[in-house]
Amino acid sequence: MSASKKIIPLGVRNIGDSCHMNAILTSLATSESFRLYVRVVAVTCGGFAAVLNTVLRKMDGDQIGKSMVEPYDLASALRLAGYRVDCPRDADETYDKILSLLTDQMKTAEASRRTQSLDLRSLRNGHGTSLNSRRSQVSPSTGYLGRRLTCVVCSYSEGLKLETFNRLSFAMPPKELDEIQLTKCLHEVTGKEELVDGIYCWMCESSTPHFLSYSIARLPQMLCVHLKRLTWSAQTGAPVRDDRPAVIDLRIAPSQLTKGHGAAERNGVEYRLRSVVLHSEHAGSSGGHYTCLRYARRHIEKGFVSLVKDGVDNESGVWYCVNDDTVTQSGLLEGERVKSAYMLFYEAVSNTNYGSLALEKQSGLDPIVLGLATKEQIMKTWAMRNRLGNG
Repeated sequence: MSASKKIIPLGVRNIGDSCHMNAILTSLATSESFRLYVRVVAVTCGGFAAVLNTVLRKMDGDQIGKSMVEPYDLASALRLAGYRVDCPRDADETYDKILSLLTDQMKTAEASRRTQSLDLRSLRNGHGTSLNSRRSQVSPSTGYLGRRLTCVVCSYSEGLKLETFNRLSFAMPPKELDEIQLTKCLHEVTGKEELVDGIYCWMCESSTPHFLSYSIARLPQMLCVHLKRLTWSAQTGAPVRDDRPAVIDLRIAPSQLTKGHGAAERNGVEYRLRSVVLHSEHAGSSGGHYTCLRYARRHIEKGFVSLVKDGVDNESGVWYCVNDDTVTQSGLLEGERVKSAYMLFYEAVSNTNYGSLALEKQSGLDPIVLGLATKEQIMKTWAMRNRLGNG
């Protein structure tokens, strides 16, 4: 096998109207943290995660003689879960379904493990505690929003209430703006207060107006930004598309999301764009058509694609336009205006490896990325990532 060769990532065959699934798979394949998570769930639970893991691995493009990935097994697994992909769907709906199935698998496995490890002595005393209690494995897409209500009259607040999110969804900006600034959308999360009436204040002992504010309490390792381009006309009830271009930010500093208060800033982590799901009108399709711009690194060694070179994201990669099974080299620049950008996927990376959310630095090729890791290696690396991500 040659020391190096050009490898192009593979697209996915369209089976009916499955472009929504194909675009999401293409995006998820670019996230090292998500692929590691899928490997963990696949090793732990098998089932749907194992099928998904196989598809993501094949999309790397080193499948000799293959021009596309066949998604029939994955489509069957989703259909068994009550979700058909051969019909028009929203890409964000498919994304949510994939995440929920993986989460359900991990919850089931953890519940079974806790049941098997009950301390019988405590059980006899009526205190069923677990001998091997461990923190639940959290998807790299999961972040936490802090929700706070503050009384306008006395400034009393009951404290921060946490809500999980797997994507940040934003309504389109006012019509007078001819483009979408992602940074301004992100500022809406932490820089806006809403006045809410009729909330009971324990200090005032009556219902008073409150300020409702949100902040990001914990950043995800894989950040998904969703632009709600489809609305419905108040007069006719018909769907109305908004195709204003989005100004692309290839990099986002965590301080833009957390106001500088978080482990990511202390550890020098930043978000880098990995893929953009596009949604455009398409002749003959009632739900439009989804394509994807995806990033792929060029670093190749010993005939394999290494998604991370020595644990450091060196940005030596290229962009591809993926339209189902058709893959062509493309380009994407900072500040570029991209029409019909629907979902954007960012990965948290570091240039230092200390506190990095990128894969653990290992000698030679990363066995997890190549699919050669043992169960022990996978679990060890995942545990380290969770510790660093919560630092």
